Amino acid sequence: MKILAIEAAAKTAGAAVYSDGIIVAEEAVANGLTHSQTLMPMVEEIMKQAGLDGQDLDLLTFTKGPGSFTGLRIGAATVKGLSLGWQKPVLPLSTLEVLAYNLAGHNELIVPVMDARRHQVYTAVYECIDGRLQALFGPDVVPATDLIRFLQRQDRPAILVGDAGTVTEEAGGEAFAVAPAHLNQLRPAAACALAESLLKQGAEPIPGAQVEIDYLRKPQAEREREARLRAEQS
Repeated sequence: MKILAIEAAAKTAGAAVYSDGIIVAEEAVANGLTHSQTLMPMVEEIMKQAGLDGQDLDLLTFTKGPGSFTGLRIGAATVKGLSLGWQKPVLPLSTLEVLAYNLAGHNELIVPVMDARRHQVYTAVYECIDGRLQALFGPDVVPATDLIRFLQRQDRPAILVGDAGTVTEEAGGEAFAVAPAHLNQLRPAAACALAESLLKQGAEPIPGAQVEIDYLRKPQAEREREARLRAEQS
């Protein structure tokens, strides 16, 4: 099984090639450049490093959301174009599940966190059973304080991965374990491994033309427009 993963949902842009259980090549950067500048050159480079072309692949995968609205659109457009050109199926993945998969195998509750601004977070709470992630909460966008209260009610320790500072600031003096730096950002290699795991569990890839983004909430401009309309009507 040869898989190309594309990552553009958050600050990190990246790509990885996975072949029969081995990460053959991976590149990821969070250097402030737009993903439209960095993503395709990285795809071309790692495919070259892996000694593969598009016809050698079995599957494309990418993070479908939540995340940056611009980044998600760039990622979706990229994977759609590659799928069309190479005639390869796509398995879209939850950004939060990919982030959590960095810690697959941990006994703690795994809590991926992405800053949704205004004291809110995109989050979910997973436990890992036999190498598989099972969601106990979410994915959802909630006030960080709601997530803290949920974790306080659990009888197991939790480990945060991602934008942990958003939660720890709201938690005041309460300490939560945080994933180490090398596991604390979205990695396309994790997307490759998760995609293969989900395929073994029966997940069905789709044609690139059917790819959709899962924002979890409407873009801010659309929310503000709806708020103005409600105000005008009241």
